[in-house]
Amino acid sequence: MPSDARVDFVYIPTYIAVSILTLFLERFPEEAMTIENYIDTLHDGI
Repeated sequence: MPSDARVDFVYIPTYIAVSILTLFLERFPEEAMTIENYIDTLHDGI
């Protein structure tokens, strides 16, 4: 896979997903902690 396609189709969506997960954790920490493996999934994305 060319590097520009990798950025477009792998890295950018990962950055968006991690950003959404982080924002949810910051705004609603109690709800985020009730989701099983939330922190592990966020850590894996980072």
